Amino acid sequence: MATTQIKISHFCWNNQQKATNYPLIYPIKAQAKFKKFGDIYILANFSSYQPIKKEQKEFSKKFVEKLASYIEDNYYNPLLANQSIQNNFENLIGQINEWLKRESLRDENNWVERIKLNLVLIKEQEIYCSWFGNFVFLSISGDKVEIIEPEKKQENKFVNLISGKIEKGDILFFTLSYLFDYFTEKRITNLLKNNSLNEDSLGKLNFNLVGLILKSEEQDQKQEINQEIEENKQEKEEKIQSKTRAKRKGSEKTEEERIEEIFRPQTYEFEQGKSPSIKANVSSQKSSKNLREFFPLTKWQKFIIVSVVLVLLLLVQNIIISRKNAQLQKEQALIDDFTAEFRTKKQQLDSAQEKEKISLLEDLKNILESFPKNSKTAEEVFNNLNQEWLTYLEENYQYHYLPELSAIFDLNTLGSPFNPTNLITKDENSFYLVNKQTNTLYQINLKLNQGEAITSFKNIPEIKKIISLDKDNILLVDKQNGISRFNLKTNSLTPLKIEKSEENQEISNIAYYGGRIYILDKTQNQIFRYPETIAGFANGAKWLKENQACNFTNVVNFAIDGSIYLAKSNGLISKFYLGEEQTFNFENIFPLITELNFFSTSPETKYLYLAENKTNRVIIYDKEGNLIKQISSPVLDDIKDIKQKQENILVLNGTRIFSFPLEKK
Repeated sequence: MATTQIKISHFCWNNQQKATNYPLIYPIKAQAKFKKFGDIYILANFSSYQPIKKEQKEFSKKFVEKLASYIEDNYYNPLLANQSIQNNFENLIGQINEWLKRESLRDENNWVERIKLNLVLIKEQEIYCSWFGNFVFLSISGDKVEIIEPEKKQENKFVNLISGKIEKGDILFFTLSYLFDYFTEKRITNLLKNNSLNEDSLGKLNFNLVGLILKSEEQDQKQEINQEIEENKQEKEEKIQSKTRAKRKGSEKTEEERIEEIFRPQTYEFEQGKSPSIKANVSSQKSSKNLREFFPLTKWQKFIIVSVVLVLLLLVQNIIISRKNAQLQKEQALIDDFTAEFRTKKQQLDSAQEKEKISLLEDLKNILESFPKNSKTAEEVFNNLNQEWLTYLEENYQYHYLPELSAIFDLNTLGSPFNPTNLITKDENSFYLVNKQTNTLYQINLKLNQGEAITSFKNIPEIKKIISLDKDNILLVDKQNGISRFNLKTNSLTPLKIEKSEENQEISNIAYYGGRIYILDKTQNQIFRYPETIAGFANGAKWLKENQACNFTNVVNFAIDGSIYLAKSNGLISKFYLGEEQTFNFENIFPLITELNFFSTSPETKYLYLAENKTNRVIIYDKEGNLIKQISSPVLDDIKDIKQKQENILVLNGTRIFSFPLEKK
């Protein structure tokens, strides 16, 4: 005879150091006398705008422990009226909402408001849950799959309550909604059904993850007996612990001890000159001595015992081997499924239209990211497929992946800490930049692999950008948008004035070309041009013509070479000449650009340089829109500038300079 039981498993992965979230899970298992109340699981997630700091992690842990203590005190209470499970859970949710309100008032840093919660109550086959924030759960019943999200969204309050009964074969998966931005329902469903939802099967994520998995399975009679034995054992242990605690407290006794003391027979002893004293009547029984007789074993009996032991060992070995083979077959089947899906998608690329290709390439990327790599065989298959994928991208999208790179120069050798501005070039090997930390101008000679400080600017605010004027002069733009001219020969600094046009409200970015300064003003959706004078720059005027309808909200940067190029965060580039937009088409790219961080060009080069830190890559187009090259490497995560040196590309990433060959198509 078999019954249905819920198999519960949970995980919490906090391995991603740069993640902006920190999840926790806290199980509250009901003790024997509170089994009727059920078990509660707390899933919490702390979100921030920056990578989570140590003190934020500590706060989250203490917060969840405090919430768990509150639930244990208020929910697992034998004095409460014995209502239905649902009513008790609803009352608990209301109490927690009031508790959260009080905690948020005590929280000076408003960290409580950044914690999202999910409570799951499990009582036999009954499930109750309530949550707010970025939690969802996946329900799998047969072939029916459904993602359930909160109908009402609140930032710091439980407003959703879902209840139901989990049937045989069903699966419930509580987790963060982030996961379904990266993987399809089908993918997660297959992993859950195959018991292979782990870090290796999901691959590297850029966030931390928490999950609670409930599976309804059959339980045979033997398992039920074992479970009953475990529960009885747990109950006995709890009684022993209760008695031990009572003895430590002295006068405090357990209920069983008090009852035993009341009904225990008493005898009285009298001593001369003393009051009667009560003494327990403990009957002592002398146990008879146990005698054990030892009989020597015959050779035949020894042979039988050894044979039985050998048979049992062989049986255990066969069971272990069988299980291992079954596991290997299961892993191989999963690898085969991924491989077959990869091959199918890749074959479809040959006949697909361009829009369809992008979708298929995204599917291939997701397959590789979720490929299981928990064995040497799986790693070998993955490496082969990944190399095939990179070869395809290189042949069709000029994509070059460089897993290991060495810097040709490290600015930290010049002084620490170093926070650089952009680079400017004066000759083939000499470059200039400013350390914003100290407002010091440095000259870098890459041929000699050395650098030196030129001068420090102590009387002007922090310099945010430098611009080349001519052979001997550079412009310094500070964080207050002040402009100064510095002569490299005479080491003289001259503040310059800009007589701004009344319509020019903001300096979003600034560039110099042909004796004029060009200012990008996002608030006015306009570019203003200022001619150079002896004292500075004056007589500003609109550069874009009135009939040009432009939206500069998402513009990352602009650059000038006679024409003006505007680059938006989605990678879209617009080209303008003499104040009017020109037709400018460029080749399709993969991966698609979604968060462009850098854009530049100059009259001295025939290329446009783009960079996206999220995908660790530099993208190079020529000025006709042809894709020249993509360079990707894990080290490219903070790109500040890109310059061309003969047939090489120099990339300033953080405080290090890297060099790449510029290969044409």
